[in-house]
Amino acid sequence: MNNFFSYIALKFYRFVNKLLGTKLSFSADGEDVILKKFFSGLESGFYVDLGAHNYIDGSNTYYLYLRGWRGICVDPLPGLKNKFKKKRPEDIFLDNAIVSNSFNKQDIDFYFFKDFPDNSTVSKNRIADLTDNFARTSSNVMQVKTISVSSLVKNYIGSKEVNLLNIDIEGDELNILSDFMKEKVFPWIICVEEIGMYADSIITKSPIYRILIENSYLLMQRTFLSSIYVHSSSLKKFQTPYTKEIIF
Repeated sequence: MNNFFSYIALKFYRFVNKLLGTKLSFSADGEDVILKKFFSGLESGFYVDLGAHNYIDGSNTYYLYLRGWRGICVDPLPGLKNKFKKKRPEDIFLDNAIVSNSFNKQDIDFYFFKDFPDNSTVSKNRIADLTDNFARTSSNVMQVKTISVSSLVKNYIGSKEVNLLNIDIEGDELNILSDFMKEKVFPWIICVEEIGMYADSIITKSPIYRILIENSYLLMQRTFLSSIYVHSSSLKKFQTPYTKEIIF
């Protein structure tokens, strides 16, 4: 029944976009438009969405959910669990803060921004950046439960092939990605927020770029805030005609 409603919703969104002459996108900067080209022809798949935020608005995975994909969504924002349970019931939702394997505590301070919930973070460096550059201060600090990368892999991913890892956690993306590599989990595509970077500076200055390149990823696309990396071994697995035009 849920698949039926997702199908109807997808048809409705496509109809409205065709009527208005717009592109079907739920992402903040069109990331899902790029992703659906890579995943064209792949009718089902598995994603891991870290820092999932709103289940639809600004989501890089909602379009895939409507397509019939399913996955794991992780975010400690208060109130999100019930929304995901209602709107995306076939996803696994964890209201935890994702932390690196080196973090050995069950709880962590979560800095919540009432007016800018997508800026909420556990990273003190990100807090300093938001304060210094945007004059934003958290409305309150709460304790949230953590889940490490190793626990996520062991208890929820297992041997599943991850088609998409989307990560936007406001500050600790590098350590989380490093742990995924150490756990030998190599998603087909990684979409990661790299704040404060323009396209050329990523290649020369981004530590995320360096660690992913070392693990056989290729930087394929860049939006305003996000970088999209594709693992070289997954290129032959895509069923889309679009990758045939890419020169390597």
